[in-house]
This record gives sequence, C-alpha cells and structure tokens, in this order.
Amino acid sequence: MKISILLGLAALIPALLFANVYQGFRFERQERGIARLQQQQHERFEENKRLITGIAMLRSPTRLRRIAIEDLELTAVGPERIITIELDSGSGNDFSRYIR
Repeated sequence: MKISILLGLAALIPALLFANVYQGFRFERQERGIARLQQQQHERFEENKRLITGIAMLRSPTRLRRIAIEDLELTAVGPERIITIELDSGSGNDFSRYIR
C-alpha cells in the first residue's frame, strides 16, 4: 500500500510540474497577444488623430475660399445682385409648398 502511494506521488510530481510549465506558456502567449493588441490600438489612435487633423485642414474656410476663387473661378456676390422673393403663404398658389 505504501509503495503504491509513493509511486502515485512520484508520478504526480512530474505531471504537476508539466501542468505548471504549460500554464506559464499559455500565460506568456496571452501577454504577447495583449501587448500586440495594445500596440495596434495605439497605432490606430495616432492614425485617427492624424486623420482628424487632416479633415480639419480640408474644411478650413481659408482653403475653401482659395479653391472657390482660384480653381472654380467663383466671385462673391454683392448685395445689389441678391433678389429676395416673398410669397404670401395664404394666397392659394401652388408654388408656396415648394418654397421652404
């Protein structure tokens, strides 16, 4: 009986050692995966900041004004060229529903 217990303990010790090493291996693999994901998150965050800055530059009024004047050859309209049309909404004409 004592010999079977000793043999069982002798077999159990290497099995537990192997289980401990395997768990450590799995832990290291998970840590590497987490570090890789954190690096990807950081890179995407930085890329997002650059894209937001680029969008802000593209939407700047100065840039839009330059494109309108130089590329599209648009000119500013003075108040003398603006025509205002006022319609009485109760006049019963059919055009009042199209004007908002």
